[in-house]
Amino acid sequence: MLRLIDQMLDFNQQETDELRLRVVEVDAAKELRQQVASFEESARVKGIKLELVIKQGNYLMWLDGDKVEKIMGNLFTNALKHTSPGGVIRISAHVDDDILKVSVFNSGKLMAEDRMQDVFKRYYQLADSQDSDLYGWGTGIGLYYVKRLVELHHGSVRVNRKFMDELYGWMEKRSAEQDLNVATVCRDMLISPAKFNYKIKELTGETPGIFFRKYKLNKAAAWLREGKYSISEIAVLTGFSTAAHFSVAFKKQFGVSPSEYL
Repeated sequence: MLRLIDQMLDFNQQETDELRLRVVEVDAAKELRQQVASFEESARVKGIKLELVIKQGNYLMWLDGDKVEKIMGNLFTNALKHTSPGGVIRISAHVDDDILKVSVFNSGKLMAEDRMQDVFKRYYQLADSQDSDLYGWGTGIGLYYVKRLVELHHGSVRVNRKFMDELYGWMEKRSAEQDLNVATVCRDMLISPAKFNYKIKELTGETPGIFFRKYKLNKAAAWLREGKYSISEIAVLTGFSTAAHFSVAFKKQFGVSPSEYL
């Protein structure tokens, strides 16, 4: 409650152009690690895998730590709201020409194209993650607040989903194949392997092979929760050569075997 009141006070100051930053030189990578650690319990309770990917670089930045914490807190809360159990939230960061770039990716329901331009507007609320036509809980100022705080740091914030839409659709059709490989996806999506590898790394912080495998395993976890298929059937449906191979990969991803996950 105190944090919410503090944010509302900040919000009011923003609206009257009275909010000022108190910047100090900090290790942004260290700050991000501490903040993501504070999100872990919320993700665990909802059954969501939380990942942090920080590329090597010089992360000494002049930032207002309190405002960065509020930026990340609101972005994480929004991602958590729109990610179903068994999904993943991935926070990644890198430095490019002395500019800190942070992305928050979640495996939730895709955002409608016509709503992308509105998400950072004041009082706008995205529909609830489970009901596409119903507005979710919240005040509708979280992402607007993020945008204003980022702009105070002379930065910008945007929504990016175009490229990933097509890829998720492609993987949905081919999830039962044992070998989802770069050559095949590049041929089908008319994109060069170099550009595809770069985009996947930029958006997810992972190589295509790891990204494909995590997608299959997250899909398997969802099917296990539904109880519609047996473990052997899910192994086949997600393109693993044997149930044993599937079980080993699943335990490596989730820390428990498929039978223990049920």
